[in-house]
Formats: sequence, C-alpha cells, structure tokens
Amino acid sequence: MLEICTAHLQSVISATKAGADRIELCTALPVGGITPTTALIKAAKSYSHLPIMVLIRPREGDFVYSDNEKQLYLSEIEACVDAGADGIVLGALTISYALDITFLKEIIALIDRKTTEMNKPRPEIVFHRAFDYVESPFDAMEILIACGFTRILTSGQKPTATEGKHLLKRLVELAENRITIMPGGGINSQNINELKSFTGAKEFHLSAKTKTCSTPATSAFNVDLFSVDPEEVKAVKHASYMV
Repeated sequence: MLEICTAHLQSVISATKAGADRIELCTALPVGGITPTTALIKAAKSYSHLPIMVLIRPREGDFVYSDNEKQLYLSEIEACVDAGADGIVLGALTISYALDITFLKEIIALIDRKTTEMNKPRPEIVFHRAFDYVESPFDAMEILIACGFTRILTSGQKPTATEGKHLLKRLVELAENRITIMPGGGINSQNINELKSFTGAKEFHLSAKTKTCSTPATSAFNVDLFSVDPEEVKAVKHASYMV
C-alpha cells in the first residue's frame, strides 16, 4: 500500500496515474504541509478515484495548539468532512510532548457526530508525524488504538524512516494488526525494499517529489515548486514488489 503526499492538483493526478494506492492531500509542502482548501479537496476527489486523506494543520510549526487554534482546527475538520475527505490526518500534543488526549477525543466526537448527521461512513482517522515527538511512543500507540485511530504515520522518531527503522519494527510488532504503522520520511525507490523487509510494515508514505519550477533569485516569487515524479512512484511500486 503506497500513499503519496501531494500538495496541489497536478500532483494528485500524476500520483493517481502512476499507480499510487492512496493520496494524502495538503498544501505548503516545504513547511511540512498545512490544511488544503475545500475546493482542492473536491477537485482531488473529481480527478482521482483513490482515497483522499486530508491533512489538518492550521499553521506551520509545532503541534501544540492554543484554545483559539483548536476551534479553528475543529472548523477545518468539519469543512473537510463536508468536502468529502475519505480520511482525516491529524495530530496534537501538550507542551510536555504527550498526546493531547482531551482534544483528540473532542476531534473524534466531532467526526462521529458530523458523519452521523450526514449519514455517511466515518472517515479514517490517522495520527501524523507529531507522533515522532512523544516521549513514550509505545504508550502513545496504545492510547491512539483505544481512541479509534486506524493508522500512525511515523519515521520512528528519527529524521528519516531508515534511521528510525528499529523503533518502526518494534511498533509494527507490538501493534499486532490493531493499528497500522505506516513508515514515512525519506522513503524512496532505493530504500523501500530494505525497510519493508526489516520493519514488516505493509503501508508506506512518501512524497516522491521533484522540483519542477525554480524562479530566479531576483523574482518576487522566489519559491520552488515541487511535484510528484510519476517515474519515482512507479519505481517505488516496482521495488516494493521485489520483497
């Protein structure tokens, strides 16, 4: 199962055509991603038959949110469910690097209430790489299982999944199929084979990105544009079948 992180519509289209199994949708990928617009969610749903997982992150930076930011967070989740998100990717921590359990339960209650009102299936609820900052990852995993999360995106609390492979392997073992541990962070066609063999993980997350546009330094729009490289998606897919 290959999940490709996309930050604009063309990347959604490219990832879908290249053989991705699932899409994570965000914007502003260079800062780690923030919540996409509802218009982009609807467009992604219309251009791709794949499940669309929507990142909820109202700003760049850490994952400790003020009361005002939490209200914005809940509003963004409600809007994304309305727009047809197949899954919600989220994460919130306390100042002491523990899961913000009270807020997470509030989020889940909102999703359950919203989907009941809309008479539609509950979206998947995924905890993102905020998990890589918790001090007790095994305890945190048990809490997320109890809360009803279906998947954890993590690099094994290291900058890349390759560096964090020992923790990833242990998480997969202890999860015992109660929750999916999905490695992410620096995964590509050169290392997915080894990571799959070593960790026992069955789902992987990557951006497969390539720089498609770089404006001149003198330009007022001095921002690089990154897009999904369809050839890399195909290469990762092929490499993962080799195990």
